[in-house]
Amino acid sequence: MHHSQLAAQFLIDTYRFNQEDKNRLTHIFEAYKNPEKTQTQIPDQRTAAAYMIARGLSISGVMQHIFEQEPAFFSKIKNVIDFGGGPGTFLWSLLDHTQDVHYSNIDMNKHLLNVFKEIANHLNLAKQAQAVQQDYFQFKAIENQYDLAVFSYTLCENPG
Repeated sequence: MHHSQLAAQFLIDTYRFNQEDKNRLTHIFEAYKNPEKTQTQIPDQRTAAAYMIARGLSISGVMQHIFEQEPAFFSKIKNVIDFGGGPGTFLWSLLDHTQDVHYSNIDMNKHLLNVFKEIANHLNLAKQAQAVQQDYFQFKAIENQYDLAVFSYTLCENPG
């Protein structure tokens, strides 16, 4: 089973989602259509977990396609910084293609980062997966510290 699937199953078992959770998640995805008009931040832990499942499985499919096109690319990556990494959707997919990677997740949303930490602990990856709650524009990286920088959905957000 892939890391994204393991993460999703862990969250399903842990949170036991209901229709209200699905409705909140639908609202978030609708808000992404007009982020300038609607607040797009994940408001709570349950919604963050549901978000991880919805985004994680789609990211996994995209990553599989990229890996098939450029398999050697991922073998060179050792240090990743992910701005707006949220619940770690990129990391869980990346780990299906390379295991020896250190991942720094910079996100402003504590609920998404808490889900990230839950999954990292569950998958025994806490030592190689760092979570930092901080504004992306305030983060100061050491020069040449990262092999890959990821900005997936950061421009879709409106903190309200």
